[in-house]
Amino acid sequence: MKKGEFIRLEFTAWVKEPRELFDTTDENVAKEEGKYVEGGKYGPIVTVVGEGKLLQG
Repeated sequence: MKKGEFIRLEFTAWVKEPRELFDTTDENVAKEEGKYVEGGKYGPIVTVVGEGKLLQG
């Protein structure tokens, strides 16, 4: 991947302590963790490499 490229990705982010779902693009994970939002958008997202639009770390 190069800075400025468009990519499509899926992710699941957890808070370490206590283990809690923070965000996900996976509908099944959202349902399993009780975080499902009716009408929410699930599935791959498009972002630009190096634009700082996603969480770091």
